[in-house]
Amino acid sequence: MARTVILDGGFATELERRGVPSSGRLWSTRAVVEAPEAVEKLHRDYLTAGADVISTATYQGALGALAREGLDGPKVLKKALEIAQKARDEVNPKARVAASMGPYGAHLADGSEYRGDYLLDLSALTEFHLRQADALVGADILAFETIPSAQEAEAILQALERLGAKREAWISFSARSATHVARGDFGFAEIFALVGPHVDAIGLNCAPPELIEEALLALPKSETKLLVYPNSGETWSALDRAWSGDPGDLATRAKRYVELGAQIVGGCCRTGPEDIARVRRALS
Repeated sequence: MARTVILDGGFATELERRGVPSSGRLWSTRAVVEAPEAVEKLHRDYLTAGADVISTATYQGALGALAREGLDGPKVLKKALEIAQKARDEVNPKARVAASMGPYGAHLADGSEYRGDYLLDLSALTEFHLRQADALVGADILAFETIPSAQEAEAILQALERLGAKREAWISFSARSATHVARGDFGFAEIFALVGPHVDAIGLNCAPPELIEEALLALPKSETKLLVYPNSGETWSALDRAWSGDPGDLATRAKRYVELGAQIVGGCCRTGPEDIARVRRALS
């Protein structure tokens, strides 16, 4: 059996836990400008914990959002990529760097990446993702995360085709339920069958751990690698602006995900290097 690929964990939530402000429209991308040493340190900690892949701090770093903040978007994204590559080269040169790219809704900072209800046609979505991917094309992997709809997945595929040369790409979706993407217009089995042949890995992220297990149970076998990285298990209250509940044990969950066919596992919001270290030990 092939060795399971271990991803890193949450980024913005871990920076906040370390006292680095990362809220607002740019989320952790702001730290690339204001606290680059903290960003590099977190990359290093994930690598030391055993991550095979680390993600750039660029999830909400859309070029338009950066421009609205008076920042040079391409320069910021390049810097984020260089920070991750430097950490990788010095800690574990065998590890890989994934360019983290959120859906169109992520840079709006209004939660619409979990609804997919923004009014944008396929052409405009394609242009958005093409610009983002082109700015981060030096990464080992182009990772499109928390995608809420079939339409946006199609836009990503068109953007990848327009980029030209074959590049390793992953798409992970946000979920409405254990069977449907966040937009609710497509089931996972259907969308994985449509999109899977055109990317190197496909899966789910930023969802409750139990939902991801239920989704894996319901999915048919796939030729495309499956990746999953859940939230900690805690629940975010937009009203109280706080997390609550039991974070659970990511390592135990990761073992179960692998049993159900996942080949790439990690953590999302509220998970950290300690969680990834436990996952590495559990899967070694």
